[in-house]
Amino acid sequence: MVVIRIIEITIFLAILIYNIVIWKRTFISIENDAIVVRKNAIFYRKNIYEIKNISNINLEQNIFERIMGTYKVKIDIDTLSTAEVTDIEIILSKKQAHKFKNRVLQLMDIEKHELKKDESNYIKYSFWDILKHCFFNISMVGLVWNLILVVITVIISLKADANHSKFAVAVINITALISVIKLFIGDLFKYYNFTINRREDNLYISYGLFKLRKINVPINRINAINIKQTFISRLCKRYESSIVTIGMRNEKSEGSKILLYSSKETFLKNMRTLIPEINVEENLNLKNEHKLSLIIRFFYSIISIIIVNIAIIYIAYIYKVLITREMFIEINKIYLIIIFLYNCLTYITRGLYVGEQSIAVSKGFLIKYISIISYDKIQYIKLRQKPISSILKLFKGEINILAGLNNEKIEIGYYYKNTYETIKKRYNENCRKVTRIKH
Repeated sequence: MVVIRIIEITIFLAILIYNIVIWKRTFISIENDAIVVRKNAIFYRKNIYEIKNISNINLEQNIFERIMGTYKVKIDIDTLSTAEVTDIEIILSKKQAHKFKNRVLQLMDIEKHELKKDESNYIKYSFWDILKHCFFNISMVGLVWNLILVVITVIISLKADANHSKFAVAVINITALISVIKLFIGDLFKYYNFTINRREDNLYISYGLFKLRKINVPINRINAINIKQTFISRLCKRYESSIVTIGMRNEKSEGSKILLYSSKETFLKNMRTLIPEINVEENLNLKNEHKLSLIIRFFYSIISIIIVNIAIIYIAYIYKVLITREMFIEINKIYLIIIFLYNCLTYITRGLYVGEQSIAVSKGFLIKYISIISYDKIQYIKLRQKPISSILKLFKGEINILAGLNNEKIEIGYYYKNTYETIKKRYNENCRKVTRIKH
């Protein structure tokens, strides 16, 4: 036991010493319009990042860093190869962090606005607003799953004796508490004191209780706008939005959120305030996926049913499990209901809007996601046809933008080729170059 403790302490000290050495031997400087990071610990390494390629520079501060009076400076670069990670991450004192950030912003031709606040373009969410956001952001899948766990524990408690019943009730309470924290309270802490301000051509975002985040995003670095509606918010007609830039991977990523859940009228008003360059209201006029796509869904459903039945028979044979005819029929009934609901809901959420300046694509199941992309942010469009869609003369598309892996590829539903020709035409009109479309 003593030997194990000694090994644990040795490993801990080794990791601590290694990190201290790395920290002491890491230097960051600005040289000739570039950020230079030198690490001279075990191996010497020098990385140079041109300031013109910076997509955003952010400050982050957790509770420990607040006590120590330091900030974590996080910088992302416009490059797909590192889109899923932060390119530069270094801890500086509060004074040095703000000084470094302001110097970088100055070299990016972004004026210093930290002490100024444009009230006309300033949005602040109250505690009550954030509380409502938490409610509308609840995942129905997560909520239903946790309710199922609670029901199971209730059944166990009713069938058990008194002692076991008390234990089961305790499990129920813990499960319910974890559910509330995970599905509700988490966002309350995360987006505490959420403010966002549009100053000239930049967004300044600040939020967080235990971890304070201060984010600066140049408008020209925004590659797409994502709008999200959970099942509850769809019923109540509420919307929230996030942005896609290099280093911000999805709506859960740091700094990607720009608006919390609000009514459609308030949401559109705030979007006009923050990003008037894109007409969000116009992009919400989505055209449903072509009705013939239901035929494709039907054929794929038949194929999946056949595969599921083969799998059931194979498992029953291998593990010597007796499956009666009635059980087999019940399993197929349940699967048919699930696949029917899935196809109906995914068909309802699928949509496309081809505007003059931008394109909007929607998808989802219980949660609806809408992506709005300006044509000049599109890398390329890919079209594909499978045997069934080829017979129906339908194409399925995919838009690729410069972003992290979760947002890089945006799928478009089944439409006739003339729809994609319109996208190509609008793209050429906006970007003055030929779209690369792959068949």
